Amino acid sequence: MIGRVLGGRYEILERAGGGGMAVVYRALDTYLHRQVAVKVLRSQLAADEEVVERFRREALAAARLTDPRIVSVYDVGRDRDTYYIVMEYVSGMTLKEKIRREGALSPKEAALVAVEVLEALSHAHREGLIHRDIKPQNIILTHDGRVKVADFGIARAVGHGTMTAGERIMGSAHYLAPEQALGKAVDARTDIYALGVVLYEMLAGEPPFQGESPLAVAMQHVQGSPPSLAEKRPALPKELVAIVERAMKRDPERRFPSADAMKEALESYLSGGKLPHVAPPPPPSPEKEKRSRRRIWRWILVAGLLGLLGGAAFYGLRAWLNVPEVVVPDVREMSLADAQATLEKAGLGFLIGPAQYSDTIPPNYVADQEPPPGTSVKKGQRVTLYPSQGPEWVEGGVPDVRGMSLRDAQVILANHRLESDVERQYDDEVAKESVITTRPGPGEPIRVGDRVVLVVSLGPQPRPVTVPDVVGLTAEEAQSQLEEVGLKVGEVTARLSGQPKDVVVEQSPQAGSSLMAGESVDLVVSAGCENSQTFQVMPPAERYTGDVTVVAYVQDREGRRKIFQGTTPAGTAITLPVCWAGEHGALQIYFNGELAQVVALP
Repeated sequence: MIGRVLGGRYEILERAGGGGMAVVYRALDTYLHRQVAVKVLRSQLAADEEVVERFRREALAAARLTDPRIVSVYDVGRDRDTYYIVMEYVSGMTLKEKIRREGALSPKEAALVAVEVLEALSHAHREGLIHRDIKPQNIILTHDGRVKVADFGIARAVGHGTMTAGERIMGSAHYLAPEQALGKAVDARTDIYALGVVLYEMLAGEPPFQGESPLAVAMQHVQGSPPSLAEKRPALPKELVAIVERAMKRDPERRFPSADAMKEALESYLSGGKLPHVAPPPPPSPEKEKRSRRRIWRWILVAGLLGLLGGAAFYGLRAWLNVPEVVVPDVREMSLADAQATLEKAGLGFLIGPAQYSDTIPPNYVADQEPPPGTSVKKGQRVTLYPSQGPEWVEGGVPDVRGMSLRDAQVILANHRLESDVERQYDDEVAKESVITTRPGPGEPIRVGDRVVLVVSLGPQPRPVTVPDVVGLTAEEAQSQLEEVGLKVGEVTARLSGQPKDVVVEQSPQAGSSLMAGESVDLVVSAGCENSQTFQVMPPAERYTGDVTVVAYVQDREGRRKIFQGTTPAGTAITLPVCWAGEHGALQIYFNGELAQVVALP
């Protein structure tokens, strides 16, 4: 996995941790150039469609949370058979690691951590999300002293050492509220119970209940009482112990009614004030008292059976707790009214969850349900219905990325949760690798996840160019002349010749050929003279008067070429360096256009 780029964007750098459900990696968002955490669903779970769908749905729901105390969810995706969630990268250690290293926390530190967690829970509960898996492993303490709550909703998909209704109950066993253990509906008070257990562990250094299996631990939450905190740490403030005990009441009605209420109690303790007065719950009605007595006798009977029969009675208890059960019907794609009627007919209640976007299901029809169809649950349990609100449209339509570089345009589209394809064409006005236009056009309506075609410029349309003659020019002069007509210098090689060093002696294609603008011309340049000699050339004064035009040619293995043209007064000598190729050659001297001298070389 290290080095792999997921979704064409997230480069995996190193493994950062893992659990029973997923492996977490530190990664680089190559679009926004920032570190992120990528949680990858384990391959053995990726084959379970139910787990994958819950993994995706809960991550999308958690992405709505924007509290600074909650680890942000940036993206959810799939790359081939790999399912992943992209989250804020938080540097620090979990509360579980701190307790393991340092033992029990001070009362003040434990209360301060709990207050921060309650701030996060309060925000989530207002958004209609219940965490369901509050535990020290999901509470991160950053290096700069902040508290972050992770994995909102994700624990519902599956868990290591976790259970769900019927087959297993959602939540980690050591922090499981009694209603979760019994497969009943959960609400905000379920998270309060779990945080009460976490606060107990922060103060005692260990969870209140231990057991050989997750189910054994879960049943202690249902029927047991936690060891007294006051006995474990006699010096603990009574006010703080009372807060823990109230948060961990088995009956949700006797717990704090909300995260804000528990936070208020902790803040009052921290400020040295008295805890807010809460009226005791009303006494039970005679009928309820009878039912309560019957339940007590049932538990006494169960406890006796456990003592007498051991493991056999334990499994019998589990079977007793799981009946009667009904199978959840499939109400997806039904209208909400039809879905509710179908559930009521099956002996089930319902809740309306957050609306979901859907490209295929019309608004006010059921887009999804929880638990999924075919699940065995207790009769009377409520099924959460997630209504469709139709497709999700990008606000403002297709972003206007005309004139942007291709990379910048792709980042803008990705930030609007749009996919992109690229087409290229020539354009005389738009710079190369910049966006000419898009399909659909800027501002046109488009759904989240749809594809936008980016039409990208290749630069001006190439035009035919006549190759100039650059033989005899220096390499620098040849390059300048080629660039003037829109051509480039291609491969350059060197060899000894009859020309001075760096003079072009050959070109390909030859002068007069036709190329397209932007194509290349290969050059052969002189590596220096193969043979050389210096001559003195002087027009005789007895024959010429005034200034005399002197022209010199060399004839050698490479042909005949002019090597000098200039003027000099009659009777005045010119020093002429001569370079030639091959063993023999000839130097031809002209005065005022007349052949005056032929010199054999060497």
